[in-house]
Amino acid sequence: MTETLQRVCSGRWALTGDLDAKRVAVLVESGWQLLLDSQEQEITVDLSGINTCDSSALALLLCWLQRAHDHGLALAFCDLSDKLIALARMSDVESMLSLQPPS
Repeated sequence: MTETLQRVCSGRWALTGDLDAKRVAVLVESGWQLLLDSQEQEITVDLSGINTCDSSALALLLCWLQRAHDHGLALAFCDLSDKLIALARMSDVESMLSLQPPS
């Protein structure tokens, strides 16, 4: 399955597919550019459509958060899988992810 990042509605985006190191490498830039081009100041990315992921997915989210901070954007994530939350806890970065309650 191909990973996609699509705008759902104002301030709401959905990331779907499989996130491994190869796919994340593409999304770091292309996904960020989509978010930045939207010119929205507050964005929540729904991750409920992620099928599989590894630690590179966590790196992607942290990268986007840093870029959002650098551009004065409010970026948050919701509906992370249990695996991704466990990776974030293990890496001691869960509090950095700006998690929103499930939708």
